[in-house]
Amino acid sequence: YRYGGPEQLKLKEVKMPTPHEGQVLLKMKAVGLNGSDRESLHGSPLYARVAGLFRPMNPTPGSDVAGIIVELGPGVSGWSIGDEVFGDWLMTKGGLAEYVAGPA
Repeated sequence: YRYGGPEQLKLKEVKMPTPHEGQVLLKMKAVGLNGSDRESLHGSPLYARVAGLFRPMNPTPGSDVAGIIVELGPGVSGWSIGDEVFGDWLMTKGGLAEYVAGPA
């Protein structure tokens, strides 16, 4: 993975993520792309590289997420499987996928 324009994006088959401590797994229904996604893709301005100086930590954009919780990670309370949720996962990203794990 490298910083650059949209030509850096690739369609790939990947393993379904597993939610870790304090995370949920979402089946994505919608994702919003915004300025932070563009900055993370390009690696500019410099603060956009805070999570990866030479390459993106998560090459999959999509920080504004909406979906249905399909799995709860250890230690998650207050949420249930089947809950419809939305949020801003700026540090996690990955919303341009069928499933994404992120903070509860």
